[in-house]
Amino acid sequence: MNKFLFPILILLLFAHPAPALLSELNLIPYRLESGSRPMAMGGAFVGLSNDVNATFFNPGGLPWAKGICLNVKDINNISASQAYPTGYGSTLGISVVQTGLPNLPVSAGKSADFSSTILLISAGTKLSALPPLSDNKIADNMGFGINFKTLLAQSLRKTGEPDRTAQGFELDAGLLYKINRFSAIGINASNILPGTKLIWDNGLTEEAPMVLKIGGSSKIIGDIWSPIYLEDQEFTLSYDIETINSQSSSMFFGSEWAYAGTYFLRLGYYCRPQRTSTSFGLGVRIEDWGIDATSYTDPVKGSNDFYFSILYFPEEWVFIKRPVQKYPAIRIADPVVNLSPEDNLITYEDRILISGTAKPGVEVYVSDQRADIDSNQNFAVLLPLSVGKNLVVIDSYLEGGRLSQERKIFRKAKVIVAEEKLVEKQLKEARTPEQKGQLEEAKNQLSQNKDRLETLVTMGVIEVSPEAEFSIEAPVTRGELSSWLVKAANYPLPRINTDPFIDVPKEHPLAPYIKVAVDRGLIKPFPDKTFRPNATISVAEGEDIFRKFGVIR
Repeated sequence: MNKFLFPILILLLFAHPAPALLSELNLIPYRLESGSRPMAMGGAFVGLSNDVNATFFNPGGLPWAKGICLNVKDINNISASQAYPTGYGSTLGISVVQTGLPNLPVSAGKSADFSSTILLISAGTKLSALPPLSDNKIADNMGFGINFKTLLAQSLRKTGEPDRTAQGFELDAGLLYKINRFSAIGINASNILPGTKLIWDNGLTEEAPMVLKIGGSSKIIGDIWSPIYLEDQEFTLSYDIETINSQSSSMFFGSEWAYAGTYFLRLGYYCRPQRTSTSFGLGVRIEDWGIDATSYTDPVKGSNDFYFSILYFPEEWVFIKRPVQKYPAIRIADPVVNLSPEDNLITYEDRILISGTAKPGVEVYVSDQRADIDSNQNFAVLLPLSVGKNLVVIDSYLEGGRLSQERKIFRKAKVIVAEEKLVEKQLKEARTPEQKGQLEEAKNQLSQNKDRLETLVTMGVIEVSPEAEFSIEAPVTRGELSSWLVKAANYPLPRINTDPFIDVPKEHPLAPYIKVAVDRGLIKPFPDKTFRPNATISVAEGEDIFRKFGVIR
């Protein structure tokens, strides 16, 4: 029997599974975690995934994502991603993730350096893009996406062993369902291709374990559709559960507070088998740009790291593009009812809520922004307002037809008048009815003057910063009045190449206005060829000027 012992030992040796080079270092092949915002939220992003970082956590969120992001931890850890909406609820993405982990402990006196570069090709679409589900509201709120991942490079260096390189590819699939306007659930399965392996240059193969992550998000504080409404504030919670090969599990929790859609504070917590830790992050959004910064603990090395991200999400990148064509009139009367607000609204607010009820089957766009219609056929869209005149167009579409409704909204500039506080104080201190009557009359006159002043500020004739107090009784200089008159008359401004007057150099901010006012005969210069822009306008001068302007008869 001994003659069979040696061949059996050889057979057992080669039949034994090859060692997994990455799993012994607690590394998962094709791991994509990146981005300052999701990392600041503890990695709990599968059930949120509403920006370009969806590529890294759940491609099912791609139909609601757009833009470009660049994420930097250090020179060895950089990622970049782009999500581009192609129209009709679908989005394509491409990303590169470079990871470098030096000095990973292997055993006593030994360490390893790991690096990889992964290319992702991503695609996501709403299920309503399928013709049989085009009118299904559940399908319109459900996104499905995939990531195709391939290794551009991967290497492993261990102390006292030859360097190893690897190649391979894998696939992720994700689903995101928006339950309503303030909550969503998602699921992402990574490394789902059966039979695919990571192939090392020495012939060893290593399987990438399937990672399943399920999560949800809830906007607790936000707009009128949220459980709690607070002006200019939003607070979102997110939570994920992860399993690897249906065995070890991890939990992730995140929160995000936003003020005016501009400033963000994020906190996160994760609990993995190796360690637990917290994370913290800040963010700013200004027009088409965003900056995020995060401090978190690396789950592999346990070191405290800093992540920095730059984002760009241009407004012209729209989620759903409507064909540009001439539409026939819609076939039903009043496709949208209970439309609010009323026409010709005058407001001080910088935003306006357009709401209404659509009839079944009707799609609604508010100023080219598609409105989400709930199960009760109600919709609401919050739009920014510019100072002055605003035209809001509400388009209703049904079976190839269109009906447009308009709302003209005038946003007035709000001005703080210094005299108001004085009159209010005097009213409180007044003792006799005669004093109160005189002060009430003065208050009414002041209110009328303030209304005229706000109209002039709204038109851009007078410039007053929102925080500054304006004194109606304060004297007006000749330079200030020149600019007001020229702006009110909408006269064009010339190019100033020489000094208009001895005391008004061409670099003076009011030089163009002063030249136009003098050339038009609105204000006269002095005989000594000076203009004296800082001199106060007298009552007689003012009356003469406004008489020429047609204000005083």
